Amino acid sequence: MRRKVSSVILLFVLLSAGLLLPQVLHAQVGQWQALYWTNTTFGGEPELVRTESQINHEWGTGSPAPGIPADRFSARWTGTFAFEPGRYRFTVTVDDGARLWVNNQLIIDEWTVQSEQIFTADVTLPGGNIPIRLDYFENTGVALIRLDWTRIGNGIDDPALPAGFWRGEYFNNRSLSGLPALLRNDANINFSWGQGSPEPNIIDVDNFSVRWTRSLNLPAGRYRFTVTVDDGVRLWVNNQLIIDEWQTQSATTYSAEVDLPGGSVPVRMEYFEAEGNAVAQLSWTRLTAAPPAAPPPAPPPAEGAPVNVWRGEYFNNPNLAGEPALVRHDPQLNFNWRLDSPEPNVIDPDRFSVRWTRTLSLASGRYEFTVRVDDGVRLWVDGRRIIDQWRAQPLQTFTAQVDVTGGATPVRVEYFEDAGEARIEVTWRRIGDLALTPTQPVVVPPPAVPPPAVPPPAVPPPAAPVATVTGAYFLNVRSGPGVQFPPLAVVAGGQTVTMLGRSPATGWIQIQLPDWRAGWVNGRYLAPSVPFTNLPVTG
Repeated sequence: MRRKVSSVILLFVLLSAGLLLPQVLHAQVGQWQALYWTNTTFGGEPELVRTESQINHEWGTGSPAPGIPADRFSARWTGTFAFEPGRYRFTVTVDDGARLWVNNQLIIDEWTVQSEQIFTADVTLPGGNIPIRLDYFENTGVALIRLDWTRIGNGIDDPALPAGFWRGEYFNNRSLSGLPALLRNDANINFSWGQGSPEPNIIDVDNFSVRWTRSLNLPAGRYRFTVTVDDGVRLWVNNQLIIDEWQTQSATTYSAEVDLPGGSVPVRMEYFEAEGNAVAQLSWTRLTAAPPAAPPPAPPPAEGAPVNVWRGEYFNNPNLAGEPALVRHDPQLNFNWRLDSPEPNVIDPDRFSVRWTRTLSLASGRYEFTVRVDDGVRLWVDGRRIIDQWRAQPLQTFTAQVDVTGGATPVRVEYFEDAGEARIEVTWRRIGDLALTPTQPVVVPPPAVPPPAVPPPAVPPPAAPVATVTGAYFLNVRSGPGVQFPPLAVVAGGQTVTMLGRSPATGWIQIQLPDWRAGWVNGRYLAPSVPFTNLPVTG
């Protein structure tokens, strides 16, 4: 009896001391408490609890730890961190879903299956110890989660942002680095500073940069966003990079179309000025209430008429700005207006522009596109800009060749007329089979007199790793691993590319273009078939 009583007393003491209960780790200030579950819903008790110094995990197709599956797991990080008072930008890089709370406020909510994406949110903090929580789940494939933050303002002098205004952060450098020298609210992004400063005595006249952010309340539909800049620009709409022209250039206009679900749409525009004139302008227009369908037959609407016509948008300015003055369907692009107007009493005979779009049904093969034009023209085929002759000029003929995989192929032609004669003709023809493909050997017909053996061009092996372009409407392919290198071409969102290698540290991936040239893209806009770390270092 005495021994039984002693055992009960000992058990009570151990339970009181917590020695027989699972130990719960409590992270110190500046550390994360990490909890991992073997499901995507945080159901039941966590399988693993540990302390981590940072959230910077790129597991690829592997597991976070023994006992945690490589797919369909979740994790939660909580911690308290010391902050100075100010405004901070939090950035989450994730594949698949993430939610972020800062100071008990949900600031990022992207709880969905997706390839690698980057999300940012700005928040003003009072200073002191601030609680942060990050929830994450992995579905299948590559697993990635990263969190970091930077102070972007003092938070005290930040002007309150009225509804309908842009938050402008102005930096005395080209790279948007460090703290902004000026925070202000801009009613519109419609600036032509010339050789002056955005804010004399605060912002330099040259070598400055700006970041504008705002949420637009837009009805659902397809929108065209247009920027005119001197020098560089990047534009995100609904967290999707749709324009990336980060380069020194004279005033140039770019546009991109995007389908939006409606409601609050985050928009971010980044801009830098090098030297000389400074211009930054942004506008947008709603094109359709739903994703565009095939255009109707050109009038008159004969019964059974085909839909293979061009949608033409005509503008009374030479830079495709604002709303079109005329929208019509043109059966072909073969116009010689000479000194006349495309549409009298609607379109001016000089200083007008047109954008034509159409989807062609093409067989697989190599095609040659020919444009005869007076004055300027740009031509995109399957998301690739193959002709860019945007200047005033007499009648000229330009040709370009492009490989088409076959099927529905989007084509876009942009044209402007300066003064005098106006003419535009676009034709195309199939000139041969596709260039080399990874699974198709080189076949060279034997000449009459066999030349010395020449090794075939180097081609990737059949199992070459590929990636899908994601998170960008169009993505620049550059000549080197960084935005300081000039663009060679563009690839479209959803397009599959072959990966050749990677840079050692900057996150840039070398890819192969359809014409077998090699170029570089930012890896954050690729969903790869293998982890980037599996690629050889080529740059």
